[in-house]
Amino acid sequence: MDIRVNHWKATSAILLGCVLVGAAGCGEEQQPPRAALTTGEVIRGSVYVTASNEAEAKKLADTLAGKLAGLGFPVVTSGEAEHELVARVDVALRETSGLLKVYVNGQPKRSYRAHAALRFMGGERMLSEESIDYDVDDGASEEQLRTLVAVARSASVQRYLTENRQRASSEVARRESEKEDAADALQEQRLAAKREQRRQEEAAWGRVILSECSSPTHLTGCDEVKSYLASYPSGAHAADAKRSLEAGAPQLAKLADDRDWRAGRPEACAAPKTSADCDGVTGYLSAEPAGAHLDEARALLVKADPKLAAIRKAEDQRARQEEAKADREAEQATKDEKRRALEQCKKDTCLGGMCFNVRPGAFEICMDRCVKANCE
Repeated sequence: MDIRVNHWKATSAILLGCVLVGAAGCGEEQQPPRAALTTGEVIRGSVYVTASNEAEAKKLADTLAGKLAGLGFPVVTSGEAEHELVARVDVALRETSGLLKVYVNGQPKRSYRAHAALRFMGGERMLSEESIDYDVDDGASEEQLRTLVAVARSASVQRYLTENRQRASSEVARRESEKEDAADALQEQRLAAKREQRRQEEAAWGRVILSECSSPTHLTGCDEVKSYLASYPSGAHAADAKRSLEAGAPQLAKLADDRDWRAGRPEACAAPKTSADCDGVTGYLSAEPAGAHLDEARALLVKADPKLAAIRKAEDQRARQEEAKADREAEQATKDEKRRALEQCKKDTCLGGMCFNVRPGAFEICMDRCVKANCE
C-alpha cells in the first residue's frame, strides 16, 4: 500500500518489514507497552512504511500505516523520500492445532498464532520497541494495534525527533549565516570594483588636455578625449569631453583635409614625369568632394593634361617595343633550345650509336639517315 503525505525534512524514516518465520512462545498473554509515553506535546515525525511479501505481514503493515497516519505522523512509501524515523515490524507465525479440526473443501484448515515485534530506529540506533501476540484468523485487536503504534510517542522517540530537528534548525541557521556572509562579501567586491573603476576613470581623465582638443594643432590633439569617451561614455566628465570634441571638430577636419592633400603629391602633378604622377590629386577629388583644395586640384589636372597625354603615348610606345623585344628573345630562345636538342640527339643517338662503327665511305649516309629518322 502506498501512502504519501507531506512531511518535515530530515534524515530517517519508519520501515515496517514483516518476516514470516517460526517462533516459540506466540501464545503468551499480551503485555502493556514497555516504552514510557511522553507527558508533554507529542512531536509527530515523518515515517517510511513498507512490508514484506507475506500476506499477513502486508495486512498488518497496511493497518499500522493507517494508524500512524491517524495519529498525525506523516507517512511516506518510498525510501528515497525524506523521512525522520525507520520502524521495522518482524512477524513470526506458528501453526496451532486444536481438538476440533475444521475442513475446507475437504482439506483441514490450518490456524496460526502470530508474534509481531515493532522496533523504531533513528538512523542505526534503536529507539523503542514493542510486541504483541494474536491469532491470525481473528487478527490483532484494536487495543493491540494501539499498543504497537504507541511506541511512536515514547520518550526516546520524542527525544530523538527533538534532537534531530534541533540539528536541522542549527544547520539551516548556519547556511543562512553563510549566505549572509557571502552576500556581504559580494557587496564589498562590487563596491571595490566601483572604486577601482572610478580610479581608472580619473586616471584616464588626467591624461586629457581639453585645450589641445578644443583648438587642435595636429590630428592627434583629440585622441585622449576620444579614448576617454570610448571607455566611459557616461562618465563623470563625459559632458566636458563631448563639448571639447565638438569645438575642435572643424579644425580637425581641416587638418585631415590638408593631410590628404599633401598625400596626393600635388608637386608631382605640377611637373609630371610619369602618367601616375597625378593619380594622388585625382584620388583627392574623389575622396574629398568638399575639400578646401578642390579648385587647386582641378587647376593642376587641367594644366597637366597635355603633358600627361604625351607621357602616356610615349609609355605606350615603349611598352610595345619592350613587348616586341620580349617576343624576339623568346623566339630566339626556342630556336637555341631546338638546336641544342638536335646536337645532343646526334651525339647520343647517331655518333655514339648506330653510326659509331660504320666504314668511312658510308658514315655520311648513315648520319644523314639517322638524323632524319631520330632527331628531326
